[in-house]
Amino acid sequence: MLIHAGSTREQGEPVTGRTQTRGGGSLRMAFSGKGRDRTVLAILNTAFGILSAVVLLVLQGLPPLIWLAQGITAPIQWFTAAVLLAERKTLQNAAVLPLLFFGTLPMLSTGWNGLALIPQLSRLVMTVTALYILGESITGRRYREMAVGLTAGAIAVVLLALLLPWCCGG
Repeated sequence: MLIHAGSTREQGEPVTGRTQTRGGGSLRMAFSGKGRDRTVLAILNTAFGILSAVVLLVLQGLPPLIWLAQGITAPIQWFTAAVLLAERKTLQNAAVLPLLFFGTLPMLSTGWNGLALIPQLSRLVMTVTALYILGESITGRRYREMAVGLTAGAIAVVLLALLLPWCCGG
């Protein structure tokens, strides 16, 4: 439905000037706003990170170092939420490979039933966040920040994958 901005018009009268479209549109258009999608991803990552920490530290009573090895997704999600809100593009790209390695890969090897459903949803949010960051970098043509960030992320993944089992007994 087209509405002429600033005046009423009779049926059959041509529409001139500025027009607005009401109704329809895509979900992306309806939900878009400056930083709103980043904020939603930051909130989801923070919430799932807190849930993971509460379950492993409080309910299961794991020592902090063991939690760090088994619940490394929570600190990764908190880091990602912070850099999403701070709009630091290089650091956002540095979070992509840890999000994919500790989020997407376990999601592919774990079932989707029972108690595994909540961690799987958390991993799904991590995967969506990583894809969002990559998509934002590519569409914004931020190739240098993406290359530097992905390199730093690859180094972080290798270090975490090697050191966590050794130092924290994971």
